[in-house]
Amino acid sequence: MRNAAHTLRTPLGAAVVTTVALATAACTAVCAIVDAALFRPPPFGEADRLAVVYMSRQSPTGGVERQRWSFRRFQLLRRAVQPWLFSELASVTRASALTLTGDGEPEPIEAEVVSPSYFRTLGVQPALGAGFSIDEKDAGVARAEVLLGDALWHRRFGADRGIIGRGVAINGAPFTIVGVLPETFGGLTGRAELWIPPGIARVDPKERQWVLLLLGAVAFLLLLACANVANLLIARALGRRRELAIRSALGATRWDLARDVFSEGVLLSLAGGVAGAILAAALLPFMTLPARLIAPRNMYGSVGAFAEPRVDLRFFAFAVGVSVLASLLCAALPALLPQRLELSRDLKDGAPNATLGASPRRLTARSAMVALETALALMLLAGSGLMTESYRRLRAAPLGFEPARLLTFWVRPSEVEYPPRRAPSLIDRVLAEISLVPGVRAVTVDGCTPASTGCANSTLYVIGRPQPRPEDAPGVLRHYVAPGHFTALGVPLLRGRIFTADDRPGSRRVAIINRIAAERFFPNEDPIGKRVWFGGGSNFDRPDSAAEIVGIVGDVAYQSLDERPMQPDFYTPYPQFTYASRAVLVRTLGDPASLVPAIRGAVRRADPSLALYEVRTMEERLGDASAGRRFDTLLLSGFAVVALFLAAMGIRSLC
Repeated sequence: MRNAAHTLRTPLGAAVVTTVALATAACTAVCAIVDAALFRPPPFGEADRLAVVYMSRQSPTGGVERQRWSFRRFQLLRRAVQPWLFSELASVTRASALTLTGDGEPEPIEAEVVSPSYFRTLGVQPALGAGFSIDEKDAGVARAEVLLGDALWHRRFGADRGIIGRGVAINGAPFTIVGVLPETFGGLTGRAELWIPPGIARVDPKERQWVLLLLGAVAFLLLLACANVANLLIARALGRRRELAIRSALGATRWDLARDVFSEGVLLSLAGGVAGAILAAALLPFMTLPARLIAPRNMYGSVGAFAEPRVDLRFFAFAVGVSVLASLLCAALPALLPQRLELSRDLKDGAPNATLGASPRRLTARSAMVALETALALMLLAGSGLMTESYRRLRAAPLGFEPARLLTFWVRPSEVEYPPRRAPSLIDRVLAEISLVPGVRAVTVDGCTPASTGCANSTLYVIGRPQPRPEDAPGVLRHYVAPGHFTALGVPLLRGRIFTADDRPGSRRVAIINRIAAERFFPNEDPIGKRVWFGGGSNFDRPDSAAEIVGIVGDVAYQSLDERPMQPDFYTPYPQFTYASRAVLVRTLGDPASLVPAIRGAVRRADPSLALYEVRTMEERLGDASAGRRFDTLLLSGFAVVALFLAAMGIRSLC
């Protein structure tokens, strides 16, 4: 103990504690993330008995795609399933297209559309009021009822306990508040503040390999740190070999000496482990995970906000485990040194400050440790280099449009008030009002923004060719856009023409395609003049409603940047068909953020019930799109820097 306390105040002791602290902090923090992502059970009763059931279909490209259950199909399953198979069945759909109106400003709300059995399935009871009163077996007939989250209840309604039975407008439709859910409940998405039953308000309907990558990298770092500390402790023990030889000559057993060396190493390593756990606990609240890592697209593989890394008993238990493991690994090898003492030699030439180069045999273990350190450091460095290059290529990949000075947001009006036949007139008003805002150069609408992965898809049919079966028809991305769409995005026209104000309802149906679509579907012919129609729910879904291709434009990265960002795109003018819920893209002359208040006022003039959702510049959206890769790159680069530092320390100790 006295030796450990003395060594702790020496440069060597400081190096040991610092090394173990850094490795323990990194390992504990990353493993807290892994625990949140993969192992921590959700905060629901009997979570081990919960399962998510998906539908799947074979896509034309040969892959298997997951699909969500419609509520009608869920009802069929509920009637068909045997009670012994499932004690409860529930449906849930994330609804990010709900606007709460009434007193005050329209407010966009994160919501879930759920069956009444949802709360029974999760074992959740309202803190105030009751759940939905509809009978799930009643052929899907639902009452316009809503349950509020605790935060929304406090923020919007002042925690009024007399709110039960009060009316509220959601997407322009009247609802009755029937309950308030507990403070800690955010639904399966972890972010919901409002719950409605199916069939009332229409709503818009990656895997975690990254955590395993981080886990492997931090395991390498921990091994490297242990090797470095073991090397330092061996150096310390070699420096004490004359002292150990004298104690052995005075009657101390080899076991006594080994225990002393081992205890010193364990205590130093544990001190570093405690410091590392404290450091990790201090850093963890600042380790914000990118949104795409928490909630991948379409909510598949979603971790949920309730599973964000946090400091709790599991955290400290793991930190203690890492500290103990590190201390044992670090102290085990130096403890073997007393077994190799030779009194005749070490009593004569083993002065405390003697050089460590006298015995090639004793250098073998240390050289091996340094070689291991160097190998591990090079592996982490190589992995970091590959990840950095991959991230660089991702950011340097062509986008096909100009992201600077481009503002994006969503409008999500009630689709009860604005069905597709009335949606074009609303969008006309919205675009006209925004165009009048000083500083706006061009404005358009679409069903998605670039690099968002949320674009509508459909199947393609070409007039004059054999009609394939729906499951064999090629898939394309669909866009219902304004005449100024390509000007707003800065997409070049390659051939033909763009849309004009004359492309209205009742006029000839027209379409514009991108370069990829032209090369893939019309490789040896001119696409201009060809007529196409699409599967799905639009009014372009029959041969007699086909659209004539009038132009070819450049490719735009509408999909995920780290997969296949550019795919076949087919554009049609929104006046000929669109939905009311649209992404709005505004090209500005100056800073887009400075125009947000004026644009918000313009949208309110078009319809006072409209709110702006997800107001972001395109550059911010691109940053979000690459956030996962950036997160991995920064962590691996940090690990590589620490690894190089530790390896350098090990090499220096041999000199």
